[in-house]
Amino acid sequence: MITAPDQVTPGGQFGRPGPDTGWAFRIVRQAGLPADQMRGEAVLVTLMAARASLFGRAPVPEDLDVARILMGYEEGASEQLVERGRRWLRHSRHEPVPGAAAAEQIGSDLLVMSPGDLRSALAPGG
Repeated sequence: MITAPDQVTPGGQFGRPGPDTGWAFRIVRQAGLPADQMRGEAVLVTLMAARASLFGRAPVPEDLDVARILMGYEEGASEQLVERGRRWLRHSRHEPVPGAAAAEQIGSDLLVMSPGDLRSALAPGG
């Protein structure tokens, strides 16, 4: 029986709860993303919420930047990133929480990086 917040294992069935994760939808919808990227809205939002929760805050625009990089949505993204984003999108249609597998696969190490550091880490030879 779980009796305290620190007994909850992050990820898995418990997800990564954080404050005001619904704000991520507003950020995505106001970002002016192209239609092909908006199809990934649910996965973007889940990645944003997972990142924000690691910092103990509500989602902010930088979380969208990180989610877009991870989805392979930035110009010049490697084919591996683009294909991974496509896989996450296909898989998300069958998930109770769309994008949960993507957030779990990425893990905390990449999610907490700044957009610049993440680009460097994911660059060929990075």
